[in-house]
Amino acid sequence: MQHRRQPKQTKRQSQRGMTLIELLITLAVMGLMLSILPNFIAVFTKIPKASSARTHVQEFRHVHLFIEKTIRTADTIVIDGENVYVQDMETPKYYDLYTLSPSTHMLYRDKYYDTFVPLSNGFRSQLDAEVAAFELAPEWQDDAPNGRFRLKMQYTGDPEIYETEIYAPKHAQSITLRTP
Repeated sequence: MQHRRQPKQTKRQSQRGMTLIELLITLAVMGLMLSILPNFIAVFTKIPKASSARTHVQEFRHVHLFIEKTIRTADTIVIDGENVYVQDMETPKYYDLYTLSPSTHMLYRDKYYDTFVPLSNGFRSQLDAEVAAFELAPEWQDDAPNGRFRLKMQYTGDPEIYETEIYAPKHAQSITLRTP
């Protein structure tokens, strides 16, 4: 068995360093990477913003569909000043009032008895979070509600105001005005 001997490198060859071509190639690759990096960072910082706006649209649609379904299935809607009490879908002897807590930015569905006294236990459920502004208001025609409701919401950190109209034609006659 013969072992091949590696030729001995002289001290000068092993400490030679990089050639000019190797240095230029390294600098070109690093320059290319550094020119792509800002674009890469910009793409990934825009994704959360777009995702947040998309999430707000989805949340608004969810709230809109829920309130619309509640209004359309209710036999009675009671307007008391600024408050709109909608008969509850699951328990018709209860009424739902949608309220916004300005301190926590939570949108709640509060349940009331048909005497408009809040239930003692479990009367409040969270409907949506991060809500900066909320309005559910009836439209009026000749000093009477006409069966249309305007729903407006704005989320914290989002300048967009989401607005829609809910139309429940059967409720033009079943909406009552409550006077204390």
